[in-house]
Amino acid sequence: MTTISSVHSLLDRQLHVLLGYLPALRDATPDSVHDARVATRRLRETLRYFADSHEGQADHMKKAMRKTGRRLGEVRDLDVMEGLLERQTRKSPGAIHAISLARLGLAERQQAARRRMVKALERLELERLSATLPKGSTWARYLGVLLPTGWPAFLRRRIGEQAARLRRAVHHAAGVYFPKRSHHVRISAKKLRYSVELAQLTGVWNPRLLIGDLRDVQNTLGELHDA
Repeated sequence: MTTISSVHSLLDRQLHVLLGYLPALRDATPDSVHDARVATRRLRETLRYFADSHEGQADHMKKAMRKTGRRLGEVRDLDVMEGLLERQTRKSPGAIHAISLARLGLAERQQAARRRMVKALERLELERLSATLPKGSTWARYLGVLLPTGWPAFLRRRIGEQAARLRRAVHHAAGVYFPKRSHHVRISAKKLRYSVELAQLTGVWNPRLLIGDLRDVQNTLGELHDA
């Protein structure tokens, strides 16, 4: 498990996980798009802890991840729509002609979105980001204000704030169904999950059930949102 003293290795590892998806992204396979999108979100969450200490590089990487995630998200949403239409074909054979027409139009949108994604990734040159990561003791120096006790306190405070935000989102979404309110619950749960995963990876906290529970909440609300 990654320790607090080597937390810079976590960011480096997350970046290399994302870079590992690049070859498959040229084929725009749905799984690679989804996994790469999740990887950008994890990177953005980790980068939040370094922005104040190393503002220039953190901001540059955050902008690159935001642009990458936006293009991946566009393709991912259309892939999900394709999957829903495919399942609907089996459920509603009487509507197969209407569904076929919808899928034909969707296929054109998918191709356009995939081309935009590949071009955007080429412009961003994500492979060069790894060269900008500080190495070795550099992280220890500028994280010195957070170590050894500051980092866990900083992470715990963020988890507490995100948990409170999720609680408010749940309260606001209760009752009559509002798609945007439920989607906000999903986003809040997702952000909390990534912070808790970071706490687990860095040895700050190891909850037994929370990550799985948050994942279940995400999946359930995600299915509602996609539909």
